[in-house]
Amino acid sequence: MYVHFSEAGLYLFTDTEHQKNSMFLLRAGAGSLLLAGMLTLGGCTRSTESATQRHNDANTPAGKVGKAAHTVAVHAEKAAKVAGRELAKAAHQAHEGWKEAAREDKSKGN
Repeated sequence: MYVHFSEAGLYLFTDTEHQKNSMFLLRAGAGSLLLAGMLTLGGCTRSTESATQRHNDANTPAGKVGKAAHTVAVHAEKAAKVAGRELAKAAHQAHEGWKEAAREDKSKGN
């Protein structure tokens, strides 16, 4: 007999029920590990495409669109970094102005 305590209450299992639950968990865990291993190894395969074929593919209209999209993405990333720095600078200046106004209000009140 197997006893399990939880917030929901006390559960009593026979040995066969406990063995079935244990075997299910063991099989599920082993299956999960096997699946994770297969997915990991599947992502490690090398491309059989030659350098010449990649070059030819890059010169097709779709390849040229891909190059242009990459260039746009790189420029957008750079612009986003600049905008982020400017926004952080503006936020710092606004905070400093807020603190200065608070100091002025405090000195006028005294």
